[in-house]
Amino acid sequence: MIRKATVYDAENISILALSLIPFLSSNSEGTLPKEFTDTLTTQEYLKRFNSEQPFQHFVYEIEGRIVGYISYVTMVEDTHIFHLFVDEKYHKRGIAKSLWNFMLEETSSEVYTVNSSLWATKFYETLGFVNSSLVQKNQGLEYQPMIMNIEPI
Repeated sequence: MIRKATVYDAENISILALSLIPFLSSNSEGTLPKEFTDTLTTQEYLKRFNSEQPFQHFVYEIEGRIVGYISYVTMVEDTHIFHLFVDEKYHKRGIAKSLWNFMLEETSSEVYTVNSSLWATKFYETLGFVNSSLVQKNQGLEYQPMIMNIEPI
């Protein structure tokens, strides 16, 4: 079941995100810079829930447990996926795709962007995303900027 996330979900979302650090990391140690991991804390999620920025937050639950999370922001020209996480135990079960399809139903953008972890680029390619630039490095984190254009109906 997909539902709107609330401030009461912040701690569980943080736990989920922090558990996925090995999938976000591109180094052999499976670590990320503290500056980045600090953005995955409960307090930082609470800040984003209460932010004036127009973030939308949704969770995917199975038997009352959060196993997936998507956060995005729709601007004038595009929608940017800020976070899309699925619990490792639930990978390859269609949860990320369900969250993506849910977001598509909630938005009407013609352009979608994401800064994909290097591990997740193949998933985004299956959705129709393409690389929009070379791999970027920021604060010791490597990611692939990607874009998808949707033709208006």
